[in-house]
Amino acid sequence: MVTNQKAEVSVDEDNPFAAAGENIVDLENGRPKDIPDDRLPVGRHFFNRPHRQSPYHTERAARARSRAAAVLPPEHIGAAQEALGSLIGRSNENYADATDHNIMSLAYACWYAEMGWAVADAYSFSDQGNACGKGKDGKVPLGAQWQLRATSDHAAVIAAWCGDGKYPPIESGGDKGKELPYYKPTYPRNISFVIPKGYWVLDADSREELARLEAEFGPLPDTVRSASGSGKGEHILFRTDLDIRNTASIVAKKIDVRGFGGQIIVEPSLHKSGGFYRWADGCAPWECEVARAPEAWEQAAFNATKSRTVRKSRTTSDKSSTKTGRRPDEAKARVSDAHGFENILATIGDQEGGAGFDSPVYRAACSWFSVHGHDAEASELHKTLRDAILAAQCDDDRAETRYASEDYLETRIEQAREYIADGEDNPFEPLPGDLGDETKTPEERAEGVTTASKAADIRKFFKALWRDGVDEMTKANVTAVIVKNTNLDKRRVQVFWKELDAASRKPQAGEVQEGMLTTAPAPDQTQYAADAVRTANEKTPFLFEYMEEPTIVRRGRIKSLDRPGKRHALGRVTVFQKLKGEGEMQHVYPPYDVVDDLFSSELSDFCLPLRGAVDTPFFAADGALVTTNGYHAGSQMYLDNDLELAGVSPHPTAEEVQDAKRLIVDNVLADFPLGGLSRQEIMAALDGETVPAVTHAVGLTLLPFMREMIDGPTPGWILSKPAPGTGASLLVKLLTTIGSGVPAPESTLPSNKEEVPKTLAALLQNDPTHIVFDNINHSVDSGDLASAQTARTYQARVLGKTQTIEVDVRSIFMFTANNVTLSKELLRRSIFIPLDAKVEAPEKRTGFLHEDVSKWVDTHRAELVHACLTLIQNWVAQGMQRSSHSLASFEDWAKVTGGVLEAAGFTGFLEGQEDAKALAADAAQENTNHLMDVLADYPDGTQFRPGGTAKFNSEKTVNLVDILNGEERAKIEPGDDKPDPIQIKSWGYSDYDGCYKTGARVRPGFEKLTRKPHRGRSGDGREYDLHFEALPDTKNKGVVFRMRKVPVSDGK
Repeated sequence: MVTNQKAEVSVDEDNPFAAAGENIVDLENGRPKDIPDDRLPVGRHFFNRPHRQSPYHTERAARARSRAAAVLPPEHIGAAQEALGSLIGRSNENYADATDHNIMSLAYACWYAEMGWAVADAYSFSDQGNACGKGKDGKVPLGAQWQLRATSDHAAVIAAWCGDGKYPPIESGGDKGKELPYYKPTYPRNISFVIPKGYWVLDADSREELARLEAEFGPLPDTVRSASGSGKGEHILFRTDLDIRNTASIVAKKIDVRGFGGQIIVEPSLHKSGGFYRWADGCAPWECEVARAPEAWEQAAFNATKSRTVRKSRTTSDKSSTKTGRRPDEAKARVSDAHGFENILATIGDQEGGAGFDSPVYRAACSWFSVHGHDAEASELHKTLRDAILAAQCDDDRAETRYASEDYLETRIEQAREYIADGEDNPFEPLPGDLGDETKTPEERAEGVTTASKAADIRKFFKALWRDGVDEMTKANVTAVIVKNTNLDKRRVQVFWKELDAASRKPQAGEVQEGMLTTAPAPDQTQYAADAVRTANEKTPFLFEYMEEPTIVRRGRIKSLDRPGKRHALGRVTVFQKLKGEGEMQHVYPPYDVVDDLFSSELSDFCLPLRGAVDTPFFAADGALVTTNGYHAGSQMYLDNDLELAGVSPHPTAEEVQDAKRLIVDNVLADFPLGGLSRQEIMAALDGETVPAVTHAVGLTLLPFMREMIDGPTPGWILSKPAPGTGASLLVKLLTTIGSGVPAPESTLPSNKEEVPKTLAALLQNDPTHIVFDNINHSVDSGDLASAQTARTYQARVLGKTQTIEVDVRSIFMFTANNVTLSKELLRRSIFIPLDAKVEAPEKRTGFLHEDVSKWVDTHRAELVHACLTLIQNWVAQGMQRSSHSLASFEDWAKVTGGVLEAAGFTGFLEGQEDAKALAADAAQENTNHLMDVLADYPDGTQFRPGGTAKFNSEKTVNLVDILNGEERAKIEPGDDKPDPIQIKSWGYSDYDGCYKTGARVRPGFEKLTRKPHRGRSGDGREYDLHFEALPDTKNKGVVFRMRKVPVSDGK
């Protein structure tokens, strides 16, 4: 950067935060490395010039001050100047310093307080660029008990910045109880927003991880967002009714959560990098509301809260109360086991005295099962081990990438469970004599081993010590004692320890036992790995190819494997070995060279093709009901179901079909005003009455279970309602719970067309059963959405990569909206299920069959799934007679779904759609037709300009903006009043102003519209085909549209 170049910042003489010094010629020669690159010029002959490292005399600081002047309400600027003006001042009036920053931060703090935000002043940086006090990063609030001190009281905020008061008492240390005075007003201050109950913040320092999570949990909605001062991270604010607290890197690496009682630093605070925190454009708290995060995101943050503390696995008892050789009958924790488990946990990690990760993790799991029993539910153990791993010192990233992974922990826990289950009949049966005296040291207990001891007791004694995590020295001491007191030599005693070590590396069922030396030729190692995976897949499918990526299925969800995940999957079925010592072979993890080479090859050579994964039984394309868990080669689907279902009759009786219909309609659908009908009218559908809304709602309910029977796309489902509170969102939650066990996450459909493809790509890559766009509050016209609904596959860009892949579109699209407006393309791709309570306040309705219908559906889901399967099986048993109904682009869906519904006795399929679609027709189309009628009144050859009336080729032009606003039409339309504007919002019509302000968006809209002829009817009733030619206007750097009118012949 040239040091004497003028800083490009906007300066306003009336700006109280205007940059100082920007017009002074910089005469300093050179710039040391520690001087900010964007430092503003500094002149000669001035006393108290800004320090070379001052963070307040930079272009970034100037921009922050200019932004403050532009956005801050004048009353808060005035209040800050009035409060601090007489207390502080610049060292040199020509240059900005911490004085300007404190006035600016106080003005912001007053504004936040007015919004109801609790704020506190925080450490910042001095004029020399040094961190103040404890605030090395400028992220720590000043004083003690800042959570209690944070306030939204205007006077209290000003008092804190002015140094007028005391901090709450110090809670610990030598100064415990002391109340220190506020820092002086000259002390540089940032702003801390203390997060109240009902809110949480996603603190994202990795764009890659954030993109990955959006692909997994769904896109984040528009909400209040802040960019950090470093420019590398952001804070994203959400509302919640869960108790979410602070966690670090539990949701994902470099993704933290700030919850109730936590705090974040906010605009215009200074970061240690010299940058300033600022709200993202359009996402400041005065520009948008704090939204609620999608359910999957919120649950992830809540789960992180629950798992943040290493929980005690059991309690210890008083040694003095334990009598040697006596145990209760029930499986209570032993003193040594309790201490052993905690001791083993303490050895996890690379710290001095630590034992690494793998061995202590496995031994801790064995210790836990020995106390709780091999059949104990291990979720608490899983959480405890994961927290201990993440809290341990680690010299690289293997703690997070490998040992804290779900795959690794589940594998090790199950191996420990099997080891305890197989190793001893009763792990709680006491050992005899000194061996069982847990009040003694291991060496003292070993004295109880004599020539009369049983081998089983010795082995059990060794196992108990091994579970307790004895160190190598203790092992050697115990071995020496036993060798001294028995006929066993040292080699034979050491066999006991080796057996335990070997058991800790016990291979899982299905593994290839033949080993491969890591010194073998590289191609041989890769071929061995491929053969091992192929062999294991043939026996028990576990590794798949989905979207050109290696994947596994975990709890009904497809999970792509990263590099450590690939290594772990390969390690399940291979045995790589290396020489250690004198001919001893050591079992090692697969070399990364082999992992990379194998998974860079053609995946189909060793992975099975996967189209999707479901957690609920389904019907295959041939009508076979799939209820067995695992991979199904015919459909290339994976079922991972834990729902206990009664058997479905191969030939359901009429009574079984009627019972199934009644269970669904009576308990789930009838309390919703489908088609504007009452419960009694809805129940009439069970008696053969034609109720289209009920027929379509049942069809939507059944669709997840018969999706594989439909060869092609399925339409989108619109649950439309005239007012909020009608119940569309609740109905969607119920139906998706029936189909997939949990309510489908609610996503936000972007109003910006360019964002729609990104949203679809992120959602479709997860292969969800349902994609739900809830509470749409804008007209929808998206070619990408229309394409996704009719295509068998969708071209999606892999998030975080330049790679584009084809995704199978199997998801069911669902939309809820009040008085939705759709384009023609989306209308013909949609099935409407209208809801209308026909009351002024639908949310206040009472008299429902189930007080908590969500809880009822969750409790009775197995019965509801059985009912759905029965209705579909009824159609299969009748010969799968396809319906005569048809719907363009969705022919197979119409024939299969119509067939199932007709076989069950539901009538009215595809009826009543035209009326619903007419209500949702895009008003923009009607308004463009109106515009064509207006243009038809102008003479042939008229030239229209999208803004302005400058002549073109010496001929007059007509301003399209004036026509749209009604001003031009007032000249040709009868009447004294100006006509109403023709509202086409995508062309720039403003609801707030009630008009078009400029032609900037009119031009592209009209240019697209006039690529083909349009018909218009003039005021005298004549019809014309209107053709438009776009003519470049190089003189005015614009475009002019010349109209040609062609009269429409009679009868044409």
